Amino acid sequence: MSEKISKSTIKRVIEGLVAVMFVALICVMFAQVVLKELPLTEKIVIEWYSEYSGSVPFNATIEGVESAGDWGEYLAGVYEAENPGVDIVSQVAVYTGGSSEQLSVRLAAGRVPTVYEGFSGRLFTYAPLFLELPKPTAPFLPEALDALAYADKIIAYPITYAGSLPVLNVTLVKNAGCKVPDVQWTTVEATELAKCLSDSGLGHLMAFWTQKQSGHNYQWGWFSGGASLFENGNYLECTFNTDYAIDYLEWEKSLLPYLPGNPSQYDVLSWLDPFYIGKIAIGARGFVPQVEAAFLDGTIKERQVFVPVNWPHLPSVDGNPLHREAERAVAVFASSVEGNDKLKEEAIKFAEWITGPGPNFAHDYRGSHGSREDTQSVPMSPEALKVQEEFGAWGPGFASGGFNQGRTVWSEETYKFWAGEQTARETLDNFCGRYNEIQAEIW
Repeated sequence: MSEKISKSTIKRVIEGLVAVMFVALICVMFAQVVLKELPLTEKIVIEWYSEYSGSVPFNATIEGVESAGDWGEYLAGVYEAENPGVDIVSQVAVYTGGSSEQLSVRLAAGRVPTVYEGFSGRLFTYAPLFLELPKPTAPFLPEALDALAYADKIIAYPITYAGSLPVLNVTLVKNAGCKVPDVQWTTVEATELAKCLSDSGLGHLMAFWTQKQSGHNYQWGWFSGGASLFENGNYLECTFNTDYAIDYLEWEKSLLPYLPGNPSQYDVLSWLDPFYIGKIAIGARGFVPQVEAAFLDGTIKERQVFVPVNWPHLPSVDGNPLHREAERAVAVFASSVEGNDKLKEEAIKFAEWITGPGPNFAHDYRGSHGSREDTQSVPMSPEALKVQEEFGAWGPGFASGGFNQGRTVWSEETYKFWAGEQTARETLDNFCGRYNEIQAEIW
């Protein structure tokens, strides 16, 4: 039996549908208003501006990474994958000649990047513009952070740090019956240790950097506190030919009777072989894992213990006020994050990430002296190791754009010194004169 639907029932249904449609219309209108006021969440955009010298080599084992620009894009992609709410806009400036002024031009035009990565000598030029950074959570070497102190503030996180280089093989020193020096020690104590080690027949204090590899043994005088390569960021005036540096070079020469040969005779990296098997007392912190590997594979019978030491200083320097150098560093421009706490937070996070083992592993020179404990022994590719032989142990990255050319000059001038063809003063005066000419072309 069919039932008839009453007119009143139909009316109520229609009235209900109209009410629902009216409420839905009100909700749509309200949503439109709200969405105009509350836009969809946007990604945090970080503009990352990094500077490299044209000869900085990169890990050729990463597909598609063949240049500094490719490397920036690659790292940006890695970070974005780990932080989906962030968009990294990478811009890499490979500066040679006058192009080193690119950042200055940008700043003058009001185009301020968020994060700046570059060589520390350039970085300190802009120090007043940088954001004061918080104490990092990563395991930075304290001395590496100290190297970037500005008015007692942290203005940048270091990526590579040359001041972390010296370590002393305590096992060798003790086995030779010699005195283990304090962290701060003088050239007088270093000479005594050099003689003691040589007399023991077990090893030598050190071996200077090679004449083909060049360049790094002048860091001894520099780090010992009495001889800066430049003063006040003026790259056109080499100040390394000081009386202190001259005396230091003469002291180095006085060690030759106790060292394994004359530096003018060294081949590329030849001094590393005896260091790896525990016969050189002072070496680079980054090479310690190779010594451990020699113990593990049975090449040497006793595990070698190392401790950090400062560079020995001439007694004329009181308290060893070291010249430490953060070779590359990363900072945040304060004006770029002003009034945007979220951008500020993400920029600081990204700046710290750049210093870590992920971004560091492909750089041929970072693995030797990264600024953090977890980047001290970052593995390097065979390609990067091959590049070492061409460019030297760590490649470019000093406090100036002409470091590679300067190393060649240093090699040529010190070769004459080690060979007895010119005095220490002539060597350093000639070096500074020629280096200034190189810097004038670059800066």
